[in-house]
Amino acid sequence: MNHILCLLPFVVFFFFSFFVIQSYTMGAKTSKQETKTKKVLINLDEVSNDIVYEIFDHLSYHDILYAFKDLNQRFNLLIETYSHYVNLQNCNDQPLPEHILILRISNRSQLQFVDFSKVKSLRGLMLSNLSVPTVLNILNTIALDRLEYVYLGACDLHDVKTADLAEIQEKILSLGNQNLQKCVFRMKFLGNIDRLPETLSTLEYLRIDGCETALEVNRLLNRIPNLLTLYVSILSSNPNIDLSEEKSQHQCLTKLNIRFSSTMAFDDLNTLFVNHGSHVNKLILQLNTYQRNFKNYTIDEIRPKLLTIANEYLPQLTRINMHYRRLDRKDDLTEPKIAPQIEQIPSCEKHQAFQMTFSYN
Repeated sequence: MNHILCLLPFVVFFFFSFFVIQSYTMGAKTSKQETKTKKVLINLDEVSNDIVYEIFDHLSYHDILYAFKDLNQRFNLLIETYSHYVNLQNCNDQPLPEHILILRISNRSQLQFVDFSKVKSLRGLMLSNLSVPTVLNILNTIALDRLEYVYLGACDLHDVKTADLAEIQEKILSLGNQNLQKCVFRMKFLGNIDRLPETLSTLEYLRIDGCETALEVNRLLNRIPNLLTLYVSILSSNPNIDLSEEKSQHQCLTKLNIRFSSTMAFDDLNTLFVNHGSHVNKLILQLNTYQRNFKNYTIDEIRPKLLTIANEYLPQLTRINMHYRRLDRKDDLTEPKIAPQIEQIPSCEKHQAFQMTFSYN
C-alpha cells in the first residue's frame, strides 16, 4: 500500500501535465449542423499559477517537494511562495517552507523541526500529545491573530497546573473576536468564561469534550452569537439551575450534538433549548450509561421528554438522533444486536414534521 501512495504525486503530476481542453466549435452550417470537437494538449509549463496552486491544495508539502521541486526556476518560486499545509508527522529533515498555512504537530519529537518565532500568517493549528507548558509556549510565540482553526488534542497532564490549561483554552477561545471560525478541545473545559471577550463573533463551530454542567454550556453560548454547530459533552447535573440571568436568544445554531452520562443531566438540557434552540434543525443526543435494560428505559423515559422538548423549544427541528451507549458492554458476537427504531413525527402548530431515531450499542 505504501508504495502505491508514494506514486500518488507522480500520478497527479502526469494528470495535470497534459490538460485536455475540449472546445466545441460549430463548423460550417450544413444540413445536419454537425459539431466538431477540438482537442488541445497543454504542457504544465503553460498552465497558470492559479491552476498550479489548485494542484498544490490537494497535496502535502512533502509531496509537493517530491513531485515538483527543481523542475525549473518557476516551480521552485511557486513552491517557495505557496502557503503550505505542513504535517510534521511526515517530516524527514526537509527544511520547512517559509509560508505555512496549516501546521500539525502530533508529538514532542517533531518540535525540533520548527522555529516558531518564524511562523507567520498561520491559518490553522493542530496540536496533540504535547505537554501543557509546551502548548502554552507555542501560543505565546507564534502570531495568533489570523488563526481560523485550532485543534487541541490530548495533552500530557503529568504534573500539569490547572491554571495553565485554563489559560490555553481562554487564549484560544478569545481568538473568536478576531478570525477564529472553528475550535476543537478534545478535553474538559477548565477556562473561566468571565475572562473571555463579551462576544466571540467569528466562531461558527465549537467542540468541547467536557463541560461540567449544561449551565456552563449555556453561559458559553451566550458569548458566541454566530455559532452554527456545537459538539459538547456534559459531565454532571445541576438540579438548581437558575435561568433568571440567562435570557440570550441564539438565532444561528442549527446543529447540536450533546453527550451526557445521566438522565438527570438530560433534564438539565432545557437550559440550552429555551435560549438556543429556536433554529436547531438537527439534534444528536448520546446517553452513556452502565444500565443494562437500556432499550425499554430509552423508549419509556426519553421519548416523552424528546417530544416535549420539540414542542416547547425546537420549532425548526427536522431530525432527532438518540443514541444509547452502554459502557460496560463487551464485544460479544452472541449478544443480539438491537436494530435502530425510527419514528416519523407529524407537524403541528409548534413544530414541523421531523424524524426521531433511537439506536443502541
